[in-house]
This record gives sequence, structure tokens and C-alpha cells, in this order.
Amino acid sequence: MRRLFVIIASVLAAIGVAGAIAFWTPSLRPYLPAWVQTRPSVYLQSTIELIRTRAARRDTVDWAAVTAQAKTLAKDAKTSADTYPAIRYVLEQLRDNASSITPLPQPGGAPPPGAFGFITLYPDRIVAVVYPKSVAAQAGIRAGDLIELVNGAPPVVSPELRARGNFVNVPPPSATLRLRHPGDKDAHDVSLAVGPYEPLPALTRRIGGDLGYVEIPATTGQDQFAERVRESIFQSDAPTVCGWIVDLRFNNGGELWAMLQTLRPILGEGPLGSFVGDGGQLTHWAYPTSGPFALPKSERALQRPDPPVAVLTSRLTANAGELATIAFRARPNTRVFGEPTWGAPTDNTPFRLPDGARLDLATSKAADRTGRVYDGRVAPDEAVTIDWAKLTAPDDPVIIAGGTWLRTQAGCKSPKSPKSPKGP
Repeated sequence: MRRLFVIIASVLAAIGVAGAIAFWTPSLRPYLPAWVQTRPSVYLQSTIELIRTRAARRDTVDWAAVTAQAKTLAKDAKTSADTYPAIRYVLEQLRDNASSITPLPQPGGAPPPGAFGFITLYPDRIVAVVYPKSVAAQAGIRAGDLIELVNGAPPVVSPELRARGNFVNVPPPSATLRLRHPGDKDAHDVSLAVGPYEPLPALTRRIGGDLGYVEIPATTGQDQFAERVRESIFQSDAPTVCGWIVDLRFNNGGELWAMLQTLRPILGEGPLGSFVGDGGQLTHWAYPTSGPFALPKSERALQRPDPPVAVLTSRLTANAGELATIAFRARPNTRVFGEPTWGAPTDNTPFRLPDGARLDLATSKAADRTGRVYDGRVAPDEAVTIDWAKLTAPDDPVIIAGGTWLRTQAGCKSPKSPKSPKGP
């Protein structure tokens, strides 16, 4: 019995020593057993330390106060997963609109339930986007619709960290909405259940015969996206096209290099921008020459090279969409129209935590080709309020503003040019 007591005491002492080492010696934590690294107090402390030392906006945080509050939030944690709310609180204090923690999917767990397939802005309660072949599209929901009730109650803001207070909360897997189409006298109810949907397509066309238009949504860069859309740009080009509108208002992220390769004929071959890391080190952007997003410079060129460009942005323009916007900033004969972007022009680095969860951390900021650093929302050169019910329509005020400016630029001034852009 005494021997058993000694063994138990030795094990408990070892656990205590290992925990103390993990807590007070960060450099040794990765070498300790997983059962030590995933102890709630150790797990929380090491994750906070990772965020405190690597996050791009770490200097904006009162770490003593934030750490104390995080420990209070996690004081009853029994597992590493119980500390996730405290970690999300810490990430929220960065206010970088990008960093997040994602739990490890459980083996045999249920597949993702899908989505309703639409985005509703908060506090506006306006539907901004409806995805193709989604349950929302099948139910007749349209951009510009006003959501009056969600499950019988006034709409509230989404609690999701990535929503950052910008979207209405429509909790899955089912919901009943009371909505009103623009101009309708009466509202009507729609019942939805989550399901599959398709991503928004990239679109190109000519406007008024003298302007090219390309709409780039979020993309993973798969299915030869850059090649297909670049070819579509050339097909929309013509000797009469003197300027281009690049619409990034739907672009809420995706693969930056695929976007830049897609827009290469319009963006040009000069400097693009850079990421600014610790100590001000620059990682310059360049078109990839190897890997999955490598694509050689096209042998074809626009019939009017280096055209003036109007870039359109909205509060949905986020992450890689914002970086693509920055790639156009300081480009000659370029102007941005619309609303300020989402506010996450960063490079995100994934970290695998001891329990398998993934921490996506914004570790560097973006700079344009002149070296100007962007920290937060990217403001347009010319603010134009977006009418979501008229998005991409002939009377879309943002497209009209961009087209009006383009037609004042050299090469576009012509007595034969239309006075205002016309839709297709």
C-alpha cells in the first residue's frame, strides 16, 4: 500500500512539474506530452502567448487586462475546448476582422449542414447577396429585400466571430423569415431549411460599347478559374473599349494569387504590393511562376493596354478581395468607388494547436505598390452609397459613377461616347 501511495504521489508530482514547466517555460511546451499541453490553463496560456507574439495588431491590445479577462472566462474550463470562448474573446480584441479559431472536426461527425444561401446586412436588414441554386434563391429571395422578422422576432446581429457585427443572425438548420420586396406594400413569410448552393460566378461584359466590365467574386482558384475568366476578359475587349470597371463588391475572400492572375491583363505587369511583417520586413507580391496558381503572361493583350480602371468596393469586399483592391491602389489612372471594405487586408497564417484546433491568425498587414500600409478598412477614393436592389443593374449608382469618371480620362473622351454608362 505504501508503495502504491508513493507511485501515485510521484505521478501527481510529475504532473505538477510538467504543468509548471509548460506554464512558465513557453519554449518547452511543444516538447511536452499532449495531455500536458491540452490542460485548460496551459492550453489557454500558450495560445494567448502565440497570439501576443505573432498577431499583426498585437501592439493595439492591453495584454495584461485581456489575459486576466480571458482567464476569468475560462476559470471553470475542464477541457481545452472549454477555453475556446476565452480565446475568441482574445482574438476579438485584435479587431483585425480576420483571426479565428476552428475546432478539429470530430471523426464520424455530421457533415456541414449547408447554408441558406444569402447574406443580410445588419443593422440595415437588407439582403445583399443571394447565391445561385440556393434555398434562398428557390424561395424567391432577392437582393434588396428587407428582412422584418426572423422566427417571429426582430432581426439581431450574428454572434459569429467572422460576422463581426455586420450580418443578421439567421440560425440554422431552419428559419422562417418575414420579408418585403422593394416597392411591395405587404410583407410575406418564407420558410427555409439549409441546403447546398453554388458560388457566385465571375462575369464580364461591355457597358455602352466603350467600357469593359469584370465582376470577380470570391474564388478558390480551382477549375482553371484564372484562365477561364482571363479569356472572358479578352472576349469582352474591343477596339472601342477605352476603360475597365473591376467590380469587387461581392468579393469576400478566396485565393489572392488566382484573383491577381485573372486580372493581370487589366492590372498590368508593374509592382503589385506587399505584406509587411515583423520589424517592417516586406514580402513583395508577384505573379506566381510555379505552383498551382502559376500562369504565364498571356501572349494576348488588351487592345488598349494600360487602360484607366474604376474599382468598385463594398463592405462585403474582404480579405483577398481587399488585397486585390490594394493591388490597384496607386496604379496610374485608377480610382476606387463605392463603400469602405470589410477591414481585413491581412495575410493569415494557420497554426495547429495541441488539441488539433486550427488558429488562423492575421500575422502581417498589406501595403500598396508605394509602400503605404493599410490597417483596417480600405476607403474608396469616391464614396458612393450602394443600392443593393440595383446592384449591377443599368441604374446601379456605383457603376454609373465609375463609368462617368472613366469617360473623362484620356483616350475615352470622344464626342461619340455615351454621356453615362448603360447596362447590358
